[in-house]
Amino acid sequence: MRKLSDFDYMLDTYDSRDQILEDLRKEFVNSFPIDYIRNQMTISEYIEGKGNKDSFCNRLERELAGLGSIKGATASKFGIYYSQKKQKYMINKVWQTPEGYPDLLSSFKKLRESIADLIEAGGRNDKVAIQAHPLATMVKMKILSVYYPEKYLNIFSERMLNYFGYQFYGDSFPLNASRFEKQQKLLKLKDSDEATGKWNNIKFGNYLYHLFPYAYELGKENLDNGYKNYSKIHFIPIKPQPPRKKEPKFPVAYDKQAIEFSQKKTVRKVQGLSKIDYIAKQKTATAMGYLGEKEVIAYEQARLVKYPGLQRKIKW
Repeated sequence: MRKLSDFDYMLDTYDSRDQILEDLRKEFVNSFPIDYIRNQMTISEYIEGKGNKDSFCNRLERELAGLGSIKGATASKFGIYYSQKKQKYMINKVWQTPEGYPDLLSSFKKLRESIADLIEAGGRNDKVAIQAHPLATMVKMKILSVYYPEKYLNIFSERMLNYFGYQFYGDSFPLNASRFEKQQKLLKLKDSDEATGKWNNIKFGNYLYHLFPYAYELGKENLDNGYKNYSKIHFIPIKPQPPRKKEPKFPVAYDKQAIEFSQKKTVRKVQGLSKIDYIAKQKTATAMGYLGEKEVIAYEQARLVKYPGLQRKIKW
């Protein structure tokens, strides 16, 4: 068995983006508190397929992609969605109310109340209720990790959990265990390590991808007639390698020093022409303006945290 401390040499090259991801997470949770989801959330505020970028489903999958990916499946994973192809709302059978001849509003009421039940079950660690919840596994695991980042890991894919687990536990990693049990095995590594013990689970989950970036490509080479065949995957222990120094680092949006764009080098001197790189200056000014607007929005959202109805009206 390998330990996290075996890879401490990778810590210096890890850019966790803690503040950015935490701000995104808090904004989402404040926009959709449990009581609001249960009693007030509308179909347009939830649905995927209508083009509402501020909807629960769109933000969960796209805006919060850095908190764990749930891409790869169709919009049906959300239970109710709008099909652009069929130009109508689609309701999964489990949410149909009444069954067979579903009413859209009644079915959505059942779904939103069930999502609120899921979040409450996650808060009290009710594993039975979580496992039995009919929402797609990846979606419900993403919801729980967003609302309770101190309890749940932001890795939801079965093959990703198996891959990361194998890197540390080898053949002793329980492939037949539930996804939640596999998460706990990985979190046990985090909690017992001196460097990662105080990290939140989102920071730790992203660190695993930093250690083993091959996970992003996992399964792409296993194709049978155009379809992925994950049964062909054979795990091998990998020794992480620090990224090359010449590789561009992810820009830290909240670090004001990170917005000083370097000017282009002048290839030759031409008398009478200005050497000022106006494009670089414009990029710097734009980035600084973005930071100022971001701080104002964050201030207003924090100021109205006890008034979610008003908070949701803040637009940028």
